[in-house]
Amino acid sequence: MPRISVVLPTYNRAHWLPRAVESVLAQDTPDWELIIVNDCSTDDTAAVAERFAAQDARIHVIHNPVNRKLPASLNVGFAAASGGYFTWTSDDNLYRPQALRTLADALDAHPHVGIVYSALTLVDAEDRPVGTRPSLPMRYLTFKNVVGAAFMYRRAVHEALGGYDETLFLVEDYDFWLRASVQFQMLGLPDDLYLARMHDQNLTISRKQEIILLREELLLRHLPRLTWANRKDRMEAYALMALELREIAPERARRYQMQAWRLAPHVMARRALLHWLRRHTSRTSSA
Repeated sequence: MPRISVVLPTYNRAHWLPRAVESVLAQDTPDWELIIVNDCSTDDTAAVAERFAAQDARIHVIHNPVNRKLPASLNVGFAAASGGYFTWTSDDNLYRPQALRTLADALDAHPHVGIVYSALTLVDAEDRPVGTRPSLPMRYLTFKNVVGAAFMYRRAVHEALGGYDETLFLVEDYDFWLRASVQFQMLGLPDDLYLARMHDQNLTISRKQEIILLREELLLRHLPRLTWANRKDRMEAYALMALELREIAPERARRYQMQAWRLAPHVMARRALLHWLRRHTSRTSSA
């Protein structure tokens, strides 16, 4: 059995898929399997995936007979996985060569931890760096998907959670981490192990408003269950939701703002004062 199972769901990305697969092939550890789940693509994605599978016995391809979307494709892939450690990657993103080994070694070194994740670099369609995302502490999870796109977790995590919620397309990963945080410890690594691509077809960009509304649903569903979250963590969740909903649903935004004030009035008052000072200073300097 391989040490690591990597699932790669893909849909109509024949032009991006080779780079993603090659970044797995370039890993400095050979102890992995790659399960490509072709979600009923209508371009050459299926043929590209099969070509790689014919060249390396560690690569397997599953073809969904109908388009099932990302969370269902992840569940299909992990149902076929045989490794002790699980991860998945996107068809337009790239691993750095040491990524799988570094993440797996961290799980080996910390047996009490269920999930590890790392920092990453944001790149554009031409692989040019456009930013970085550091590895933030788990406690920020109440208001931010700190796990991001570079991660690995034990098979036991997947089995305990029953996989990904197939009704939560676009936020299936954030939901998974929130549910996992109730039962498992998470550890952020400082290593930059991944290149996450930002482009117009990226779902995070193209469907931003839908994602905000779904994040609101997750907040209401999960925040009461996060026993590890303190008052400030909860305040941050409501404050961010108020900010994100300000233009979309102002009434709900005001309600979340009030909830944030109730949870941590001193923090919110200090922020309001700093915001006023910045605006006042800006007006004064431009006068």
